[in-house]
Amino acid sequence: SKGQTGETSKPGTVKAEDLAPWPRLFVEEDFIDFGEVPFGKPLTYTFYLKNLGAQPLTVNGTPEVKILEGC
Repeated sequence: SKGQTGETSKPGTVKAEDLAPWPRLFVEEDFIDFGEVPFGKPLTYTFYLKNLGAQPLTVNGTPEVKILEGC
């Protein structure tokens, strides 16, 4: 994943025999905690997606992003 520090890591290599016989979406991280963020400060994050299936994977539409506010 690519975090606030700009460091990049990718999931390990998958062997063909370990693939599902259908498309299978793998999201390396599905929850990101930015900690305290000043109001109005823009944030960005890159999600890495990988198909762990043997069939092509198509992502249609716009991904849903939820913003959770803490106290």
